[in-house]
Amino acid sequence: MYMKESTRKRLDKLYQKAEELDKRIKQDTLDRKNLLHQISEIENAEIFSMIRKNKLSLEVVCGDLELGQKLRDAGITFEDINELLTPNTKETVTETTSDMKERNTL
Repeated sequence: MYMKESTRKRLDKLYQKAEELDKRIKQDTLDRKNLLHQISEIENAEIFSMIRKNKLSLEVVCGDLELGQKLRDAGITFEDINELLTPNTKETVTETTSDMKERNTL
């Protein structure tokens, strides 16, 4: 028993569409990989720019990052540290949201 010609043509079109989708998926995967690489390069350049701008060494930055991680692991927040540093005054050091985001990305 043979398949109808119309059924064969329909299947061929579906296989062709599936193949086209596979090609697009491969291209999209490559495009995504390239975009992630560009993002990484920009982030790295920005981090090193901040280090140079503040005249820090990588050793100091690494130490700060290690200390920051230990504080986060211990559940100590910026507010906790601020209270420890200024226990008897009503004035507190304020930190902008951008500063907090910047520190969290390092």
